[in-house]
Amino acid sequence: MLAGYSSGGMLAYNMAMTDALTYAGVLIENSGLSQAVGAGNVDAVLGAAGWLINVAHTARIQDASFPIAGVRVDRDKMVAHGFPLQYRELDGPHDGTPADWSDYLIPLMAGWVSP
Repeated sequence: MLAGYSSGGMLAYNMAMTDALTYAGVLIENSGLSQAVGAGNVDAVLGAAGWLINVAHTARIQDASFPIAGVRVDRDKMVAHGFPLQYRELDGPHDGTPADWSDYLIPLMAGWVSP
């Protein structure tokens, strides 16, 4: 399992997609796949993933660091590629809360297993 917030989420996304067979899934808060791999590379990275790794992502609508429009484009590309994605958007800026992890993200991984 990988997890990350903001720039840590970028690192987690990058590792999860480039070495997917190693992980059961990735938990992301307030980050972006495009920023991790380059906006022009998202489709290629998703297509090259070793398996359709589990993804859970929480995004903030007013996040100035990871604008919601770009996060939605990444979300739509993951769905189009068939990734099992749990995704939610919340009001607010880039700041997250411990409850984002304890009440939403972490429970989602309970049944995840690596290939």
